[in-house]
Amino acid sequence: MEPDKDLLYAPALDGALGHHRNAALGYMTQVMARSEGLDPVNRLLYADFTTYLPECLLVKMDIATMACSLEGRSPFLDHEFVELVFPMPGDWKLRGWKLKWLLKETFKDLLPPEIYNRPKQGFGLPLSPWFRGKLKGYWQEHVLSPSALRRGYFKKEGLDRLLSEHETGKRDHSYRLWALLMLELWHEQYLPDYRL
Repeated sequence: MEPDKDLLYAPALDGALGHHRNAALGYMTQVMARSEGLDPVNRLLYADFTTYLPECLLVKMDIATMACSLEGRSPFLDHEFVELVFPMPGDWKLRGWKLKWLLKETFKDLLPPEIYNRPKQGFGLPLSPWFRGKLKGYWQEHVLSPSALRRGYFKKEGLDRLLSEHETGKRDHSYRLWALLMLELWHEQYLPDYRL
């Protein structure tokens, strides 16, 4: 990902970030160091369990449910269940590319085939096709606007490349495009004249 940053970050942003540029990598290195001795699958599950789950997914669920005056529960996060399952070998949890292998095998006789055979579904937005269609012009209008470029964060050539690679299907940059759009919309709302 460093070459992507080199192509995207303007000198002012690179200078402002300094040694913090790779903070996320350092953070994940520390997380992975705490899982030494586990098999590869369980190391990745540990990283997800201690970062992505509490820092992202559970927060989003909490916000969404509270907005509707609902109380959400995650039964597979019950501490007794986690204490039972986490020490199990990784190949019980992932067989080839079959996710949740042990869970599915355990309830195979009780699940209808359309549920048992259904692939995992998340709650993601269809960002990838949106940035090839409906959101492409909106993205360009905001992220490539003269005021956005004057902020000094990103090189226009790098932004153009991200959009072009995404549009042609060479790479899926949907989450990067989304993050860049949200950053610019935030700036337009709260710090419209800010520059590095």
